[in-house]
Amino acid sequence: MQVMTDKSLSQRRAPAAICFTLHFLLVLAHIVLLISGSKHWEHRFTFLLEHQTLASFWTTAITQAFGTIYTSLLVFLTQKLAMQRTFRSCQTLTATHDSLSSWTGLGSALSTLYNQVSIPASVIGTLHVVGYLGCISILHTTIPAILSAETFNATVAINVTTVGNPEFANSTAINSTVSFVTAYPTGFLPWWGLFDDTPTPGLFNNSLYEVLHNTTSGNGEARVSALGFNITCGYLNANINRVDLDESIVYFTVNNTQILLDPDSPALIPNSLSILNIYYPRYSSPNNSVVISTPNVVADSEGHQGSPSILSNLTKLTLNISQIQCLQCFKSLVPQYGTIDTRSNALFNVSLWPNIHKNHSKWMAAVDIGLSPQDSTLLGSDLTRFNSGPRYLMSSLGLNPLVDVSSTEPVVLKLHDLENALANLVAISFWTGGHIQPDPWYLNYSTSRSFGTEPATLPVLSSGSTIIHQDIASVRLNASMISVALGLVTSIALAIL
Repeated sequence: MQVMTDKSLSQRRAPAAICFTLHFLLVLAHIVLLISGSKHWEHRFTFLLEHQTLASFWTTAITQAFGTIYTSLLVFLTQKLAMQRTFRSCQTLTATHDSLSSWTGLGSALSTLYNQVSIPASVIGTLHVVGYLGCISILHTTIPAILSAETFNATVAINVTTVGNPEFANSTAINSTVSFVTAYPTGFLPWWGLFDDTPTPGLFNNSLYEVLHNTTSGNGEARVSALGFNITCGYLNANINRVDLDESIVYFTVNNTQILLDPDSPALIPNSLSILNIYYPRYSSPNNSVVISTPNVVADSEGHQGSPSILSNLTKLTLNISQIQCLQCFKSLVPQYGTIDTRSNALFNVSLWPNIHKNHSKWMAAVDIGLSPQDSTLLGSDLTRFNSGPRYLMSSLGLNPLVDVSSTEPVVLKLHDLENALANLVAISFWTGGHIQPDPWYLNYSTSRSFGTEPATLPVLSSGSTIIHQDIASVRLNASMISVALGLVTSIALAIL
């Protein structure tokens, strides 16, 4: 008999324990959601943009179904316990009737509460029911509104193919290919600068950088490798050997090579710049340099000149210049990296590192520069056969030989400006050779037939890979902190009631 009594007691207490547990779990769930929402843990659940409608539907459907089932279970257990307590209470039949009627629904509870004005039989009990069912109605609104699917820009990492510097794989045609590298790209120099708004992906000042093989439609960035051309110039002593007064010719010796300058020579025109034909073994490391002369003053950042040859003492010659400055300029390669825009392949200029664009210079003798042979790693050829190079340099440096120097001050060149302009010229030449492909006829006849050599080979852009960080429109779950906070307050009130 005692066993049956204990079993009956546990059965009566079970609904109360379950009801308490469900209310406690509801409060705890809202606290967890409040913490999660403040830390945005729900943002980890992401979906593709094309699944936004489906994600939004299932998010609302699941939360609403959960809220409906959970609150229905709460109402069922709470109503059952309330009725049991009502039947065990010593109260009037009218109070019992009002308590039972108020649990029919929120509308019925409000109607019963209104009737308490005329017959106050169960005011407190009815108020509890109205408050409880009102909280349940609020939860029916807040629970489905806790989570929603929102659109956002997600940054994803994608491995993509890049193209970089021009490569010349056919070493058997090296002679013709060398001629092509100089002859073909320099033909474009007269137009360079006329169309400054023309995009040149892969070229920035004196640097070549990798670009994406296929650009993207969305916003994104990619870190790529780059190669910078660093030019360092030193002064050369141009010694005057003799002067031919009859022909008005001045003979110089520069690096053991005799240079002949007559009145018609561009090197003797004010505000001009010339590339001198200095003999070196054609494909040895000294081909890594070029000798330049200009009658203008070339000063470093401290205002010093680099040992120019003074011509004003040659009083028996009628010259429009008073000096001539000879420079030997060497190129070296500087590995770099930068960040590009994945839509346009344009380089973010502040991202290029190290920055080798020069803003400072100091004169030194050319023999003291001493670049090692391994610095000569690119093809090159005799620039003296082409006039486009000096013209480009003069345009970049603001040298105008048509200006009347008798009425204006001659242009004073900065050494680092000259080095930057020459570095840009080298970068432009290699970029043009790799990105603007000539007709095959050009390779067959322009650089090979006259020399009797094998035709040159088209440069092939080197391939690589990089990781791009691209913004892609996606969908993620987002918690409404207002709904969570309101639901937490309501669930606490529900547990108290």
